[in-house]
Amino acid sequence: MSSRIALWVSWLLLALLAAYGIFGLSTLSRVHRAILEAERADTAYQYSQVIRTLYRAAVSCYQGRLDRTILEEVRQRVVLAIGSLTFADLSEDSRARLKELLSVLDRDLRCSDYAAWAERVFPVQVEAVERSNWLRAEIKAQLRGYQRSLLLGLGLLFFAAALILYLLERLRLAQAAEIQALENESRFKSRLLGLVAHELRTPLAAVAGFAELAARAQDEASRERHLRSLSVASERMRAALATFLDLHRLETGAGIGAEPEPTDLVAVAREVLEVARGAHPGVTFSSALPEGSIVVKVDRNRIAHAVLNLLENAAKYGDGEVVLRLQAGEQSVRFEVESVGRLDPEVADRLFAPFARLPEHKGVEGWGLGLSLVREVAAAHGGRAGFETRQGRLIFFVELPKALRDGSPPGEGARGG
Repeated sequence: MSSRIALWVSWLLLALLAAYGIFGLSTLSRVHRAILEAERADTAYQYSQVIRTLYRAAVSCYQGRLDRTILEEVRQRVVLAIGSLTFADLSEDSRARLKELLSVLDRDLRCSDYAAWAERVFPVQVEAVERSNWLRAEIKAQLRGYQRSLLLGLGLLFFAAALILYLLERLRLAQAAEIQALENESRFKSRLLGLVAHELRTPLAAVAGFAELAARAQDEASRERHLRSLSVASERMRAALATFLDLHRLETGAGIGAEPEPTDLVAVAREVLEVARGAHPGVTFSSALPEGSIVVKVDRNRIAHAVLNLLENAAKYGDGEVVLRLQAGEQSVRFEVESVGRLDPEVADRLFAPFARLPEHKGVEGWGLGLSLVREVAAAHGGRAGFETRQGRLIFFVELPKALRDGSPPGEGARGG
């Protein structure tokens, strides 16, 4: 998810939270009204108390000891019933009956009048109880609905809050990654400029020098020698440029790719060996190549560049003679570069990473790019690159399949010895 989408989703969730806040306030208001309705339903109790006190007054009257306190209680119960919340829900006749009772209580009544009024108020009580029961059922249903809504809303609230925090964290990480990518790109460009300036300076000077010497040569042999040296220097410069371009493709995630074509790997090995000898005249190079040719579908320039990188690594970091071998099996072909040296297997993966340099190689010319590009070239062909030790000698290899990964037919295979 991009940072822009995360930001918009966060704003949307905040809007939903605000809407839920308004909904919650509305729900609380409805709950408050339901509580008032419950209180109204509870006031039906007052009507039963009116009847009860009327009967008490009648009994007391028949016993010849009517207490004014009971009469005052009757009056208070009627006043409470008329002032109750349920009173407004009663029929007009019931309301009129209670008001009439309140007016006659101000006069002296006969004992039988109290019992008669109790009978007249009884239907009012029944009506109030029925209304109260209906209100209670309605209130319970509403409260259950409000409870579900509030619980669902709270769940959504916590979920939205967690999602917002998650999206904001993703946004922060995305921004941090973008900043880091920009910083890495800036450092990479600075490093690449340094690499270009350093690596091209020497072969470019050699090209200019050998070109001038070839122009001034007095005899054909000297001119041929200077031209060969010029060719070696230009090849080193081309290889350096290819390295920088491949590195840029890897950094941008484009991959180096490959353009396979039928290629004689024996001829490639001989050409690369000649370039390595010209670039490192103080190192002894030898080869163990089959007679004839081994034709396989590969990207000629990239394979030549990869094998040259292995030879130059062996020349710079090895000790003594460097041997280039080419072996053909039934399913694959394998370049091997053998030299004297020792390498801890634990550092193998680190060696094939870009800009990887071992502490003991500090001070040796190079930038740690060769082996990483060798591995990428091998992977682009569906092969592999690595190293092994054999009888105390160090061997770096590139192994390529004779058949391409896309199902293309294999190369013509080995011809000759």
